[in-house]
Amino acid sequence: MRRTSGAPAKGPAVPLEPSARRLSEEKTRAEFRLAEISQAYSASVSEAWRGRERTFVLELVRALDEVAFAFTLAPNRARLIERDARRDRIRLGAASALRPFLQVLAGDPGGVPWGPTTCALSSLADQHLENCGRIAGLARVAALERYGLAQSTFVRQDHLVIEVASACEDAASLKAEQWLQGLVRRRSAQGHPVSSGLSQLMRDRIDEYLDVDDWFIKYDSDAELIAYYRRLASLQASGCAEAGALPGEVTLGGRSFQDWNAASVAALGRVLHHLGFATRLLATQPELELRNLLTAFARRSDVFAVLKQAGEDPGKIAEIMSCMTLDAPNAEACERSHEIPLPYYVDYGRDFVLLPVFGGLLNPCAGLVWELKRRYRRDWDRGVASREAAFRQELRSLFPPPRFEVPDSGRLLRRPDGGTLTDIDALVLDLKTGSLGLFQLKWHDVFGRSLAERNSRRLNLLAANEWVARVNDWVKGRSSCDVGAALGLRSAVAGKRPPCLFVLARHAARFAGDHEFDQRATWAGWAQVVWAFERSQDDVDVLWSVRKRLGRKRSSHANPASGVSIHPLPGLTVEIRG
Repeated sequence: MRRTSGAPAKGPAVPLEPSARRLSEEKTRAEFRLAEISQAYSASVSEAWRGRERTFVLELVRALDEVAFAFTLAPNRARLIERDARRDRIRLGAASALRPFLQVLAGDPGGVPWGPTTCALSSLADQHLENCGRIAGLARVAALERYGLAQSTFVRQDHLVIEVASACEDAASLKAEQWLQGLVRRRSAQGHPVSSGLSQLMRDRIDEYLDVDDWFIKYDSDAELIAYYRRLASLQASGCAEAGALPGEVTLGGRSFQDWNAASVAALGRVLHHLGFATRLLATQPELELRNLLTAFARRSDVFAVLKQAGEDPGKIAEIMSCMTLDAPNAEACERSHEIPLPYYVDYGRDFVLLPVFGGLLNPCAGLVWELKRRYRRDWDRGVASREAAFRQELRSLFPPPRFEVPDSGRLLRRPDGGTLTDIDALVLDLKTGSLGLFQLKWHDVFGRSLAERNSRRLNLLAANEWVARVNDWVKGRSSCDVGAALGLRSAVAGKRPPCLFVLARHAARFAGDHEFDQRATWAGWAQVVWAFERSQDDVDVLWSVRKRLGRKRSSHANPASGVSIHPLPGLTVEIRG
């Protein structure tokens, strides 16, 4: 591993100070005030570290890598995710903490002040990220007011109260998606040679290549080790919602979405390869410090050579790197949408990039997919049109023959005068019971932490109320047998029950604060339907069992425990209720 000499300079304390700068009038008064505080704080820290931006950026990335390692690989990670609020705030502060420093480093020809961390430096970086994360989290809560999910009141000039609506619906959707991701990974890992952990043979092979240079790791490798971690990366990426954002054959910027995903998996393989060596070194030399071992750096030309050797087209490598790099504009975009950056490279000036692990560990596919959507929006929108057929195929895989029939195409419903009433995107016929499911498919992009995109998905989904009303009127109480016959389906069993209506979303199907869904249909996300199907396979009437289980699942969603939290900021105390 390349290293340069030079110890990091000691930095100043990281204070929080208010300011009177005003922002966009589109924000609510609460957002406006928090943005003032954020800008003032960011400006004060940027000034304090003027001339030492490279040292501080390196330490900020080290802090983020350490947090991501704790949340994803530490033995007690489940407990940390549930209870470690400080690490969570550090993660939330990534975009706003890095953005002003990345603006300074853009195109800068400087080198890398490579050296081990110090207690003082790591404490300053952690505190800065936590400060930024606290403000960023409160800003997102304040922004809920614009979408009818919160109400803010300044009880005094220096005391803001924000009352927040219950988030039980959103939490249930997230929990279901996490469950499905785990299910996909477990199924992908069944019988896979890398799923049982690192063998002693592989440990011995790593030990042959592994060494330490004073305080940092150095190692070589071979094709077998690289292939091992590439396969492990493929398993880790399986089930990621973003990896299935489009059918694989869709072309974005002249490259298939499948090939873009392969680039993400290859990058994750390099991250896991480095982590495999780092954790092995720490196991054999526990006096070393994990924070020093996780983050690396490289010349841009060396990264180019690595990607070229891996088989990438030299004419496309700069584009691939750009899509995977966190720079100032990308950090600003994440800040606006309340997202946590997920890069494989961090811009470190003209000649260098940092090689973080936090992007790959937290989500190996999302960062690249965000950038692809932004950069190739016209290609992306064209690719969206092919989602319905892919969704229908997945529905067929969930409800497979010979018991079920899922036609290759939907059906148009006609008015008595022959005009088009509406369409049925997908039909599921149970050939054993004669029950029929009529589906409206809604495949939206993953909206993550973005409130604007969340609201867009919510409004689009609510439009399906009209579909429910029209289909219900068309069915007019007829049985599944009669409706199936009218739609050109033939069943060996005459289903006497009416058809089940489903509004099936690819991701979230219900949102906090909304109570406007037509209850004549079952509204559910794909993960929730898979969950219900897994528990209905032995039931006599699977479609009706799925519907019943989804209704019971929703009714069992308890509201999160209400409470009050106090957040002191410079010149302002924020009180969150709900």
